[in-house]
Amino acid sequence: MDTNPKPIMTLTSNGLEYPQELLFRPVDKVVSLWDSGKLDVSDWQREDTVWNSRQIQIFVKSTIKGKKIPVTDSQRYSADDIRLTNGQQRNINLIRFRKGKIRIEKPKPTTSKYKKDKDYYSKYGGKTFSKLPRELQNRLKTQSVPFYEAICEDETEERDYFVLVNTLGSNLNRPEINKAYFNDTAFWKLARILSKKYKKFYQQFAVLTDRQLGRSLDQLTTEELLVLMHQGAQSSSKLSSYYHAWDLNVPNKADLTDELEKVFNYIKRVYPQGLARTRFSNPNNFYALVGAVHSKIKHGRLKSPKTVNNNLTRFMASVYNGKTATDSKRYWDTLQEGTKSKQHRKHRIEILCKKI
Repeated sequence: MDTNPKPIMTLTSNGLEYPQELLFRPVDKVVSLWDSGKLDVSDWQREDTVWNSRQIQIFVKSTIKGKKIPVTDSQRYSADDIRLTNGQQRNINLIRFRKGKIRIEKPKPTTSKYKKDKDYYSKYGGKTFSKLPRELQNRLKTQSVPFYEAICEDETEERDYFVLVNTLGSNLNRPEINKAYFNDTAFWKLARILSKKYKKFYQQFAVLTDRQLGRSLDQLTTEELLVLMHQGAQSSSKLSSYYHAWDLNVPNKADLTDELEKVFNYIKRVYPQGLARTRFSNPNNFYALVGAVHSKIKHGRLKSPKTVNNNLTRFMASVYNGKTATDSKRYWDTLQEGTKSKQHRKHRIEILCKKI
């Protein structure tokens, strides 16, 4: 059973107070609540990324070695409706491990990993939960999982509490906060579909790192590019206004989807080896490149991919090295003075248009 609730603090957001209680639930109780559907995650909170095998093994090892399981924040609507606010992967993988769905890794005895923790791997390597020593199983079943829990009356409070909790510790970034508040808008949904479609492009062409993809920056990038193609260069600070403007419908949705595909396909032809060794892996330069290619597709005539590659390579070298030519200096100045302002973004796009 849960221990008696212990009030610990009151969080305040938008004039509402969220008294938190500290509860300790044994691992088997957490598994039982999850299996019965009493512990869950709201659909809009579900994480798109999951822990990789290395993260899972680190967590399993720390749990077996008796380290305390970090606190999970949760919301309680009723005794039969508890929802995780953070710590989703931690709890899900704890449940998977308890149910025998995770096998402890078993590195070869000749590897440095094995030698550094020989006692652990010799005892538990290659085993699932049911194959662990009975004494260890019993300790793990009863190990306490701490929860900070607040009562929420409706989804609005749940969203406010979610954002509040996640900005007190490891701060949420913009796309994560937008997901909480705007995931039911037409704009967010379209960007979500396209960000999933082009995730491999962002990754393979070095537009975004794996860490950035893990923090949903592919969603933010796609949103910015959709606005760019529909409205022209805009300040990044204005992005949130489009969640309200395009709440129910994204204008020219089919055209925007088609135009984004044409732009990315042309960039692939210009840089078949990807952008990793170019200056366009920089997000501000990538934004300008997309804007310039899109502008020329709609209003001008694109040069051959090989010519464009040569032009851009020489130009970006002059921007970052010499900065003597007028266009090179102007481009450099816009990067230094106002990286994401509307005016400077527009200038960069206009300059690159001359090169493609």
